[in-house]
Amino acid sequence: MKRDEVYEIEPEEYCSRVLARVCEAALRHNKGSRGMMINYAQLPEAVLTHILDFFGVEITDSKKEALLTVARLDAKNPSFAFERGSKRNGTEAIRAAVARWLLPVYEQLEATRIGT
Repeated sequence: MKRDEVYEIEPEEYCSRVLARVCEAALRHNKGSRGMMINYAQLPEAVLTHILDFFGVEITDSKKEALLTVARLDAKNPSFAFERGSKRNGTEAIRAAVARWLLPVYEQLEATRIGT
């Protein structure tokens, strides 16, 4: 997309395209790496089920419990519990933009994550 085109598209399209580019960068970086992909929906449990093992970190049961206690809180506002996803589905314009620009890349990320 050229710089001037940014001013001509709707915010929903712009946001979806930016997020798609971030996801594309993750896919490029992951090729040939020894990295690990985690889906946001796997959090916070993935810390204990995947991430610690991946990095070879061993912690005591009490530390695991403390880690989970913190992970169950919203990082931006710790007075609220962590929530995996929005309870809203967004507007039709958001859903259309996501379907066009972001969903294809997201599906590639998921295929890479699960190894298909």
